[in-house]
Amino acid sequence: MDISFRLNGECVSLTGVDPTRSVLDYLREDRGGLTGTKEGCNEGDCGACSIMVGGDTGGIRAQNACLMMLGHIDGKALVTVEGGLAGADGTPPHPCSRPWWIITARNAASVRRASQRPWRWGGI
Repeated sequence: MDISFRLNGECVSLTGVDPTRSVLDYLREDRGGLTGTKEGCNEGDCGACSIMVGGDTGGIRAQNACLMMLGHIDGKALVTVEGGLAGADGTPPHPCSRPWWIITARNAASVRRASQRPWRWGGI
């Protein structure tokens, strides 16, 4: 299957990939330096694998990369902890910023589930 998406602002096109492979595995194994997205419980409960996903509705939602498959991200925009917290000059985020990202994404996911409305966040 061929998949195209934006990852931290960069256009990515994958050809001949398994659409049932998890986004978490892709980010950590194939993208090399994107190890800020962690595998914690691998069940979607802990939030260590949180990423922000924007789609055709115009909103952004916090999603669990461990539960999301590559086939689900075709045509979408993804923001990882590295892309969401990097400085304007491309410097990596400070280690103290990562817990903030995970907590923010997890809270957004719980609010979204409660209201069933997409969470809006500018920039994508």
